[in-house]
Amino acid sequence: MGEDIDIKLVVLGEGNTGKTSLINKFLGKEISDSYVPTIGYKINQKEYILENKKIRINIWDCCGKKAFNEVNPTVYKNIDGAFLVFDLSRPEETIKNLKKDHVKHLDYYAKGVEEGILFIVGNKLDLVLVNKDLEPVKNYLSEDDLIIAMSALTGENVNECFELLVYTVLKQTNKDEVAKEFIQFIGKTEEELINQVIDIANIDILLLKEKVKLIEK
Repeated sequence: MGEDIDIKLVVLGEGNTGKTSLINKFLGKEISDSYVPTIGYKINQKEYILENKKIRINIWDCCGKKAFNEVNPTVYKNIDGAFLVFDLSRPEETIKNLKKDHVKHLDYYAKGVEEGILFIVGNKLDLVLVNKDLEPVKNYLSEDDLIIAMSALTGENVNECFELLVYTVLKQTNKDEVAKEFIQFIGKTEEELINQVIDIANIDILLLKEKVKLIEK
């Protein structure tokens, strides 16, 4: 089968934004009705067994306490990707300091965000009208940020977001044949994966192939 491919993904953000619920939805686990804060961090795994390769995603579910992230540089080391999660129903409260709190650590410990893949993930899509509720987000993000809106409750865009991360990592690391086999395995096209990325300038869901530079052929 050949050497396995391991991908380290860290999921960061304020408390009660649904980070654990997003991960559990992706893994097919039960989602709790009540908020149970993550203590420290928990590592989950998801495997894709292809014909010639096994892809393993190691998903680091990190607590929302800022103090934790200050004293645990291990979280940020050797990452392939990061999800910065905010609550679409509380955008200003949960996104205002999101990049400031975490990107500086990613820059320092992961030797620059550009060496990994960074998605800004808005959870609780089921509670909002995207065109209206993303307006405050424009105040805190740039047009170059890769934004994905999803719902852990309904599952909308959850699998696609994780799959886009895997596909992008494979393309970034020049594993084009494995990337091709991966999208065939999940039964999706490149366009279907990229199409969920939000154009923050126009507040609309568009195909942003030119912005996902890591997927360029």
